[in-house]
Amino acid sequence: MHVPKMHAIIPIVDCRESLSNTIDKREFFCRKITQTILHPDQTPEVRITRGCGWVRSKRECYKADNMDHLETVSVSIRCFECNSMNNSMCLDPTIYDKETINNFLPIAECGRGIYSANNEFFCRKIIQTILHKGYEPEVRVTRSCGWVRHHRDCYKADNEDHLETVCQCFDNECNSAYVRKSALALVVGATVMMYL
Repeated sequence: MHVPKMHAIIPIVDCRESLSNTIDKREFFCRKITQTILHPDQTPEVRITRGCGWVRSKRECYKADNMDHLETVSVSIRCFECNSMNNSMCLDPTIYDKETINNFLPIAECGRGIYSANNEFFCRKIIQTILHKGYEPEVRVTRSCGWVRHHRDCYKADNEDHLETVCQCFDNECNSAYVRKSALALVVGATVMMYL
């Protein structure tokens, strides 16, 4: 099936503002519905609908097989996406006001990526302490979408040239919180290891 290339402007809607009069104080999320419409003796038609949701399913992604169409409904999560190597705000976004964060700290809608078809997304934050012999350790923070879950929400890895703490969370923009104790422990641990 050939799909012609289309140029379109896709509006981004703040669910809380656009639905505030109709639905009171709900927890909104992004939803993507992929429908395959089955026509007798014709090629199936695929429709994708993206919008706001407010009633969560027990699963983040599920499939429905109806009489005349197949449907996949998935919940998309929004995560901060940055690296402190090229954006210092990524180290600790909590010290900035909301307007500054909105202007300078990118937020990704995870379900719009190339892995979106079969994955349940979450937000991830990685704190790395890069060990340089003879120099102070460098702390680097990366925030992004994740799609391969670990069995623990946070875990640590000790590699030859760096230490890292990886945390995953499951709410919109939840990877903004700064884990000060973990970062401090990594820096202290790295410094001690350098002098051993």
